Amino acid sequence: KVSLMLHAGLANHYFGGAYYPKGGGQVIADGLCEKIEAQGGTIHLRHAVEQILVEGGRVTGVRYQGAHGEGGVLHAPMVAAAGDLKRTILELLPEASVPAVEREKATGWEMGGALYLLALAVRTDLGKLGMGATNYWQFDSYDFDNMYGEINTAPELPPVRGCYITSATRKDTGTPGHCPPGIETVEVMALVPGEVEKWRVAMKDAETTRYRAAPDYRALKERVQADLIGRLERLFPGSTQDIAYR
Repeated sequence: KVSLMLHAGLANHYFGGAYYPKGGGQVIADGLCEKIEAQGGTIHLRHAVEQILVEGGRVTGVRYQGAHGEGGVLHAPMVAAAGDLKRTILELLPEASVPAVEREKATGWEMGGALYLLALAVRTDLGKLGMGATNYWQFDSYDFDNMYGEINTAPELPPVRGCYITSATRKDTGTPGHCPPGIETVEVMALVPGEVEKWRVAMKDAETTRYRAAPDYRALKERVQADLIGRLERLFPGSTQDIAYR
């Protein structure tokens, strides 16, 4: 659900081959952390920003809450908000600091689709089963309008209609940190609704971790998981016969 030009640009990037960071995506974050700390900066994990502070039309810092209840204010001449754009404008910035026309525009923005991500560790050589250092897309039909329409309009969780498959161990075979010897990793993803109600979860529970143990929620997760494992097996027979972790 993007413009033709954006889709064409993304597809064109892949036609010549894509890149994968040696060591996995974590090395990018680690590299940024090293640069920040080398310049005298500090990194604080699990600190939720409650508000971006604005005085006299300029950002002055953030108010935060730590993982163990400690809170405070951090003053800064600039804030780079790397989180949700809609939430940044409508919730983190003070209402008076954002022009009404911009708030109205942000209110109408549609959020991107949600993904179900199944992470597997398998005791098999995926290369011998035909899996290469690439990304695989599998769809049940070419009617994508119907697929998106079903996700958006179905009153409950609709069936999975396709998946995306990728493997870090296939792309980065020389890195030992991905998994133990004799194990390969593979991720299978599917487009799913993001509305918590379609996962039989109440919004008040979604804001905590209580929903994770709810029987209805777990049953729906198991349903999607079984579907994705089946798709992986059909595309690469033998790949799911010995699952070490999921």
